[in-house]
Amino acid sequence: MAIIAKLRDTTSKVVAGAIAAAAAAAMAIGMAIAAATAAVTATAAAIGMAIVAAGTSAVTAAATAAAMAIAFLKSPLCPQLVTSALAFPGLLYVLDAYNVLPVVKPILKGMKVEQKFEVIGVKYQSPTCNAMMAAIGASKISISVNHFVLKGGLDLLYAVVSTLGFLLVIYAHRAIKEPLTEDIFVVVLIVAFWRIYYLGKSKVD
Repeated sequence: MAIIAKLRDTTSKVVAGAIAAAAAAAMAIGMAIAAATAAVTATAAAIGMAIVAAGTSAVTAAATAAAMAIAFLKSPLCPQLVTSALAFPGLLYVLDAYNVLPVVKPILKGMKVEQKFEVIGVKYQSPTCNAMMAAIGASKISISVNHFVLKGGLDLLYAVVSTLGFLLVIYAHRAIKEPLTEDIFVVVLIVAFWRIYYLGKSKVD
């Protein structure tokens, strides 16, 4: 009987020890899961904060870029640069008028210069045509000179002359049945010249 009792006592102790070990293991596993969950939560929070920060930075950068673009469009510099681009076709006109660089002729042919002059009754490459092309070309090349050297001293003259000249261009476009889209840039140029004049006038006033 004593042996049986001792065996029971030993078995009870072993079972109790096993239960305690299992409980400890379960607790350790629970703590590990809790730690892993905390790490995942912290990582997710960090990623979320990074995404929010990046999004905020992107929005701020986009807003800044948009504000700068709007400011540029409102400034006199925008139409000044747009109209100054006419120096390139102006140079082609001058070179063709004096027959300095024959290689420009295919470019002018693509621009349908000959047909446009025929519409207004001027024969292409005639003395009259060459004189007109030289004058038009020189005036276009001088646009940037007026903007940045003469400080807009000829703004009103350019606005008036460009309006008359570009209306004639639109007439020629319609006569040779060019796409209407060709006239959009012409109208933009007319508006640009008048905008330059009024912005310069407002500074003087």
